[in-house]
Amino acid sequence: MRNIFFFDAMLTPKIITAVYWLALLGVLISGIGMMFYGEFFRGLFGIIVGGVFVRVAFEMIIIAFKNNEYLRKIAENRNAVPTPGASRRCFLRPSYSKPSRLNASSCGA
Repeated sequence: MRNIFFFDAMLTPKIITAVYWLALLGVLISGIGMMFYGEFFRGLFGIIVGGVFVRVAFEMIIIAFKNNEYLRKIAENRNAVPTPGASRRCFLRPSYSKPSRLNASSCGA
């Protein structure tokens, strides 16, 4: 409960899932209603296109929350204690005196 009040856990993604299913149900009911009132192909088209549109719209909303989750994991990994020997980094840098070769001097070679 504390996580929700201090925004450590996101509540909206759980709510978004329920709203998504309600929106799909609304698209389905309206499409079936159109089919019964003489516009069969319009209703079928509305169900297909409306379903795809609802899915894409809600995926775009969820992307923002997933990005937050992934950024939180990255931040936690950066703050983790490194294992011995893992802190030394070795990068190949271009040698400006010889542009065709890479300089591995930062690796101790």
